Amino acid sequence: MMLKIVNTSPGILKQGIADAVFCYDVDFWEKYSGTDIDTVIDTDTETESVNTNFTRKRVLTMEKTINLLLSMQGGRLKKELYESGIGVTASAFVQQRKKIPWIVFEDAFENFNRRCKDTKTYKGYRVLAVDGTCVNMARNPKAESFMQNASNLKGYNQLHVNPLYDVLNKTYVHCVIQPRPKQDEVGALAYMVWFHDFEEKTLIVADRGYESYNMFAYFLERPSVDFLIRVKQDRSAMREIAKLPMMELDTDVSFTITTTQTKADKGNGYILVQTRKNKDRVYSDKTRAGRWDFPSPYPMKFRVVRILLDTGEY
Repeated sequence: MMLKIVNTSPGILKQGIADAVFCYDVDFWEKYSGTDIDTVIDTDTETESVNTNFTRKRVLTMEKTINLLLSMQGGRLKKELYESGIGVTASAFVQQRKKIPWIVFEDAFENFNRRCKDTKTYKGYRVLAVDGTCVNMARNPKAESFMQNASNLKGYNQLHVNPLYDVLNKTYVHCVIQPRPKQDEVGALAYMVWFHDFEEKTLIVADRGYESYNMFAYFLERPSVDFLIRVKQDRSAMREIAKLPMMELDTDVSFTITTTQTKADKGNGYILVQTRKNKDRVYSDKTRAGRWDFPSPYPMKFRVVRILLDTGEY
C-alpha cells in the first residue's frame, strides 16, 4: 500500500509506525492467533522463522524498513537507499522487506489515522470521496495482477487501488487493493462501507459506475451516512430513474427490491435483482446475475436531483 501523507506531523506518522512494529514484536501472534493466521500473514514463511525476524541487531530494523518503504519516491532501489544514507545493498533490503507481513502496514495506517485530528467538516458532514486508479507493477506472469491484450501481447502487471479519501482533511480513511484483472470498484466500496462504523455524520461522494441497488442498500443501512453519486440517465439508467421526466427536479423515489419472481412480486411492481442464489445449481456464463446482500423483499427510498448545466446537458 502506497500512501501520500499530506499536511501531517512527522511525529504522528512515526508513532503510528512504532505502534505497529511494537504490536508485531510483542503481541503479534496473540493478536492474530486463531483461525486463518496463514491467510492474515499472507506469506510462505514458516511461523517460527517469522516470529524470530528482526530479533538480531541489524542496520535495517523493522521500523527503519517501514519508514523507508513509506518515504521512497519511485526511483531505483539503489538510488533510494543511497539517498536515505543507509549503507545496505538492495538485496539486503529486499530480504528484510519480505519478512514484514502486510498486516503490519495496515496497522501502521490505522494507528496513523487514529492520531489524526480530522476536524474539518462541511455543514456538519465529514466528506469522503471514492474512486479507482491503476498502478503499474514489475512484470510477473505468475502473479494475479498479470494482464495481456491485443495491444500488449508480452503482458504487464497492474493493481487497482480503491481509496476512500477525506476531502477536507486530506487523509486516506481506507484503501482496498485488487489485482487489475479482478478489479471490483463497487465491491471494494461496499466492503469499506461495511467495515467502518461511521460514528459521525458522513457524506460519501462517487462518480458514475458506483450506482447499484446493492450499493445503495449498504449506504441506507448506515444511519449516519448520506451519499451523493452521479448516475446514468440513458437507456442503461436504473429503472426508477429512467422513468423520471428529463427536466430539472428534486424528488424522492421509492420502490421495493426482490430476488424472486412470484405472482405477488410482479403484481406489486417489485424490481427484480436476479442473483445466483441457488448454490447447487450450475448457471450458464451467459446468465445475467446481479449482486444482492440483503433480505428480500427490501424497501428502498432515496432522493434524486437533476440539474441543468450551462452546456444544456443534465
